[in-house]
Amino acid sequence: LKGGAQVIGIPVEENYVPVVYIAVSSWSKRSGKPSNSYFEPDLDKPKGYFGITALTIDSSSRIFDISLESDKTSYKPGDEVQIKVNADYNGSPLAGAEITLMAVDRGVLDLINYHVPDPVKFFYSKDKFPLGIRGADSRSLLMDPVTYEVKDLQGGDSEEGKIDKRDNFNPTAVFEPYLITNSRGEAFINFTLPDNLTSYRLTAIGVKDDKFAINESEIIAQNPINVKSLIPQTLRYRDLIISGLSLTNLSDKDEKVSIKVSSNMLTISGLDTVEKNIPSGRTELVNFYLSAAKPGKGTVNFSVRSNILNEDLQTDLTVMKPYISETFTTAGRILDSVTDRGHIEEGLVIPSSSREGIGSLSLTLSPGFGGELKNAVEYLSTYPYNCFEQRSSKLIPKIVFNTDLSYINEQLEFIAKYQNQDGGIPFWPESGYKSSYYVSLRVAHILYLLQANGINVNTKPDIKNLLNYLSNPDKWVIKSNYLMAFKYYILALNKQSILGADNLLETGDSLGIIGYAMLGLAYAESGNKEKADFCLKRIKKFIKPGTRTVDISKISEQNSFYGSDTESLSLLLLLLQKIDPEGELIMRVANTLSLKKRNGYWRNTVDTSWAILALSSDSGNYKVDFNADVNLEEENLLSASFKDRNDNTVEKVFNFSEIPLNSMERDTLLNFSIDKTGPGSLFYTAALKYTLPSEILTPRDEGIGLYSTISNLDGRIIDVSKLSAGKTYIQKVIVSSTKDREYLSLRVPIPTGAGILDASFASTSRYSEFETNKDNYWYNPPRKEIMDNEVRYFFDSFPKGKKEIKFYFRAQRSGVYPTPPVQAECMYQPEIFGRTAGKLITINEK
Repeated sequence: LKGGAQVIGIPVEENYVPVVYIAVSSWSKRSGKPSNSYFEPDLDKPKGYFGITALTIDSSSRIFDISLESDKTSYKPGDEVQIKVNADYNGSPLAGAEITLMAVDRGVLDLINYHVPDPVKFFYSKDKFPLGIRGADSRSLLMDPVTYEVKDLQGGDSEEGKIDKRDNFNPTAVFEPYLITNSRGEAFINFTLPDNLTSYRLTAIGVKDDKFAINESEIIAQNPINVKSLIPQTLRYRDLIISGLSLTNLSDKDEKVSIKVSSNMLTISGLDTVEKNIPSGRTELVNFYLSAAKPGKGTVNFSVRSNILNEDLQTDLTVMKPYISETFTTAGRILDSVTDRGHIEEGLVIPSSSREGIGSLSLTLSPGFGGELKNAVEYLSTYPYNCFEQRSSKLIPKIVFNTDLSYINEQLEFIAKYQNQDGGIPFWPESGYKSSYYVSLRVAHILYLLQANGINVNTKPDIKNLLNYLSNPDKWVIKSNYLMAFKYYILALNKQSILGADNLLETGDSLGIIGYAMLGLAYAESGNKEKADFCLKRIKKFIKPGTRTVDISKISEQNSFYGSDTESLSLLLLLLQKIDPEGELIMRVANTLSLKKRNGYWRNTVDTSWAILALSSDSGNYKVDFNADVNLEEENLLSASFKDRNDNTVEKVFNFSEIPLNSMERDTLLNFSIDKTGPGSLFYTAALKYTLPSEILTPRDEGIGLYSTISNLDGRIIDVSKLSAGKTYIQKVIVSSTKDREYLSLRVPIPTGAGILDASFASTSRYSEFETNKDNYWYNPPRKEIMDNEVRYFFDSFPKGKKEIKFYFRAQRSGVYPTPPVQAECMYQPEIFGRTAGKLITINEK
């Protein structure tokens, strides 16, 4: 090349799409003998030159055309639809093209403004073809000539990196994945529309060799008169709602329509039949007065009759109780004695505030610990939150007692869905959350229990990948004696090497009772009885046996929601059952663990699940042959006889509305007694459960303060009896705590006749700027779940002070709505909670 500027022709070839890189390299020669001094650079030294640039190539040669034709422009719900797909390339039919066709409700897609990504832009994006070459020349390694004494040397270089980002193609709700065009470039598909009145977006994606295509179209499903139910899918018990149908007349003349409503769940007040004239091109509302008189599931049915449309419309709905349940539980034992007799008395009050007889007294009698577990199992099954730790805890009684196999299958399949690429399981069921070592240990334990109890499931997390993740803890996990001891226990259960457990054992008493117990179980499972006995021996140094219980010395601090005294006792009981089942400690430890219950369960889901696991494996040896009687005043409620410690638990539930409790005095102290005759220990549980109307509840602050308001868009606080249908309101809650909290949950209900505006949807995204809080705490915002009629927030960490959350809702249906209070609690310290007062909210007509 000569001169300072040259033009070089580069032929563009098909395989260059979408980008080609042009590189030029050259060098220079020394023009003369070196003459620079030590303090001067050698500018004449030979050098290498390198340059590179990218040429973007038009990708239109990789595109073919597809068109969509429907046999009609408009359809009725349930109609048969025929779609014809035409594919051509440069005006000629394209045979053998693979087509994926989907028809999706635009009402769903428009919420997030979703469109199927263009495959050409995806596969032929310039970013998918990055440059993988660097220029270099050995002349850059030449040193300056030594024309002086060497006094110094220099050097260094660096490397750049890049993170490659990719987007996933997610399947839509309904689609035909594989159509092939014929010799004329045509493909046909027939399908039946569902019963929706909506517009459907048709999307066709095509591929043929290295060519792609995409196109969108629409079809409409409508009746001469479009009828839409306005009944919400979820109501609360005692809601009074004014709602019904919207009718849109699409014909060219006015129509007289008759509408009749019926329901097996809601009570209809006033007229159940209305006649209305619907002008052409207009939409009219037809409302009925409906009240939710009972909880449960049912339907609301509308019969629509006119000259041009006759149809029946059914809406499924669920009516939930808006009550706050409170339960007082007494549980204990009438122990064996030399007289073989035992008696206890308690005072019992049936509250009159439990309306409509909603409430119960449940009794459980058992010759072993199993009878004490009913309330604990119920606590887990009804626990309202669902992180993966809580899901694991809920699974333990299902597995141990081999109940509800469908639930076990469902949960294991759900957990498997969120197993990360590193093999671990996150704390929350959302993509993008990093693996939690603790939760991964719990899930691995669940998988072992499934195997040990002979339960097979269809889909579950990959245990090999999970164990591989657990075998490679990071530096933070290694610092935790608890997590490391738990790791060795899980590895031992799965017949894996526990190499390294000896090093952990050498840390000594900092392991605590729980660390020694887990290591002891690991050694026992691995066949090392000597080391297992050593662990138990060390534990006994910190236990003071009593006549029936034990006192334990705290030798390690609990710094998380796991590792409590209850968990320590549970694991110690499991260790005793494994290596010393006939020893004197086993019953004392079991008694101590049992006494730690409050209201029929232990402190949180972690403690409760461990206690259930330990007590359900009770292997004590004691004589049983006794009768038991339970009385309320002079009325015998329950009698039972037990001849063996493995006899089934006897239980019975007495509803307030049924004999004999319906005739008992309310708000009066009644004498409740239990008698035992014969050898053996009677384990009993009596639980009085009653409900309070949500709107009469008073505020509570048990460590968490709450303040809640509803205001208009101008910020003016609104009287809850004066909301107006069609208007948007701001729900604001201030949460305060004088101490740092962990795993705090917040539930904010709204009236059933309102709808929450999700700012993440494209249709309501304009509200997102108002939901942003400027508090610097929100760099780590809470996890948020939007339900039908409440919003839930989950704070993994809540620093002391106060935080404000707010969201928007729109009053949609007039009526009167008993609304539960705003509630907050520490999920693993439920005794720390707070709530506002309940409200009776009225939404008035426009």
